[in-house]
Amino acid sequence: PVPYTFPVQLAIEEPSGRFFVSNPPRNPYQSSDLNFAVNSDSEHYLYGSNAAFTVTLWNNADTDKTITASYYAYHLNVSGSPKTITVPARSSASFQVIATNIWWEGWLVVKFFDENNQYMTERWKGIWMVYPSANITIQTNKTLYDKRETVAINSYIKNNTSAIWQSDLKTTVTDSQNTRVFEDTKTVSLPPNGTGSAATSFILPLTSLIGTYTVRAEVWYGTQLISSSSTKFELPQSQISVTPNLSSLTAG
Repeated sequence: PVPYTFPVQLAIEEPSGRFFVSNPPRNPYQSSDLNFAVNSDSEHYLYGSNAAFTVTLWNNADTDKTITASYYAYHLNVSGSPKTITVPARSSASFQVIATNIWWEGWLVVKFFDENNQYMTERWKGIWMVYPSANITIQTNKTLYDKRETVAINSYIKNNTSAIWQSDLKTTVTDSQNTRVFEDTKTVSLPPNGTGSAATSFILPLTSLIGTYTVRAEVWYGTQLISSSSTKFELPQSQISVTPNLSSLTAG
């Protein structure tokens, strides 16, 4: 989806995924002593997550500079503006702006003013919002087990989004009577368009019921179930039988 545009200025996405202002306001303030930038810790954010913007100011002059940064946002929840910062000579300073509960694509706009409250320039930074999406596969190391054996379970989660996010992986095992005999929850970090994995295991006790067991894995994001998968294994009846040698008992 393409972010909304506004009658004041049009925000366009470059092939690199970064935003720029196609018709920026004319900047009457020209100085090689000061430089400004606004960056975010990612380009894509999951719905409901927070975004961290870093505003950086560089002072190339031989004297300290006091700069006021006034910021606002489109479709983002931000607070704390304005901020007045003294940037040491031949140095830099920065501060963070946190956009909470991302619900749509949006922009942060930061305007910079000098000691006389004269407008100097501004910087825009846009971000994308994506919904969580993943696919999971699950497997055990065997399909047949005996009592007192260890069942090893491996899960692989494919992140279908370009955002980094953490999922809760819930694994449960039920026996032939649909009684839960094992459960485990792990947090799995999912790289952008990549795969995360987790392993767990348990031992089948001597009291385990004979029959088919179901292993189920679920991927959760908060209270939202994103994906699930299941597999099965068998605990068969033992085929070992003991036949007494009656002839040895009657021989004497």
